[in-house]
Amino acid sequence: MDEIEAQRAAALLHHRRVGPGEGLAPPIHPAVTLHLPQVEGAAHVYGRNGMPGWDAVEGQLALLEDAPCVAFPSGMAAITAALMATLKAGDRVILPADGYYVTRVLARDFLAGFGVEAVELPTRAYPQSDFAGAAVVWADDAWSDRAIAHAMKRGLRLFTVGEKGEGIRLMGRTPTQLGQLLEIELEGAVHKVNLPLIGAYQAANALVAAGLVLATGGQAAQVLDALSRLQPVRGRLERAALNRHGAPVYVDYAHTPDALDAAIAALRPHTQGRLIVVFGAGGDRDRGKRPLMGRVAAMKADLAIVTDDNPRGEDAAQIRREVLAGCTNGREIADRREAIAAAMAEAGAADIVLIAGKGHEQGQIVGSGAAMRVLPFDDVTVARESV
Repeated sequence: MDEIEAQRAAALLHHRRVGPGEGLAPPIHPAVTLHLPQVEGAAHVYGRNGMPGWDAVEGQLALLEDAPCVAFPSGMAAITAALMATLKAGDRVILPADGYYVTRVLARDFLAGFGVEAVELPTRAYPQSDFAGAAVVWADDAWSDRAIAHAMKRGLRLFTVGEKGEGIRLMGRTPTQLGQLLEIELEGAVHKVNLPLIGAYQAANALVAAGLVLATGGQAAQVLDALSRLQPVRGRLERAALNRHGAPVYVDYAHTPDALDAAIAALRPHTQGRLIVVFGAGGDRDRGKRPLMGRVAAMKADLAIVTDDNPRGEDAAQIRREVLAGCTNGREIADRREAIAAAMAEAGAADIVLIAGKGHEQGQIVGSGAAMRVLPFDDVTVARESV
């Protein structure tokens, strides 16, 4: 297996299953695990949020050595397994039939090229083992009623959360530049909580997490205090700095058209003035997404600044030209540090700056092969230095 081809195939299969811009979506939290049908002789590997990553597979390779088939709840994880567990021709990988269509098709075709069969089976989102406990359910989703009915049928203690919630009722949500003000009803009293996270989906996630704590014996006062002190995942709509006018600067990993669109959509309700977006596209990756990302920024941002991402082995200027083909009103600043500084200098008190593409990454990749260098670069650090 060619390592570069494998990495590119794996990159194609990367999908953000839950992200900004999806409204008050059904939350994903550490208590959620997808349960696949039991298959005789199969090894089931689960990671955080039910999504096995490198750490989950690496820690359980022993399960894979003698298993005739391996079950994973995502196409990306199947590719990861193929790379790490060195599946042999004749082996089988089980994919969820209700997962992303593109993910499933790419995974199936990729594995078929190595003689590995990808079998699709439906997943079920609810544990089937008998136990007594509580079910915390987001009440405002199209699937909520089914989840609630399932929990009641099982005899579980029900704790619902959301606008229709009875355990925690979301009475109002007001986006601000630095987060959102939540008005919730809890234990018969109304409380206002300043949640320092961006996006409706993060409000949903935070409230379900609060519900989990309360349903397992936590105290309301401690939960309310904790909500006001939550911090985002590193590089995911992370507030990096405030410029000299007080405009917040957010850093996000969004590096595809859909992800960039979602990040902008999540920030838009929090923006009183202009939304200024700094972004680029990586080299040696999908060229087709470049003008699409440009188009998203041109349509959704008030000011788009096109800069370098990780050019790798490609000509950085050519990458920018391909992005600008879809962002004809964009401003081109090649040097990423200068682009970030320019965006922050441009932002007024009512504006918000989004630096997209690299998120938590600590370096900028330039060159390829023996000439490849990783230059120290952290968007968050650079933003703070530009204040």
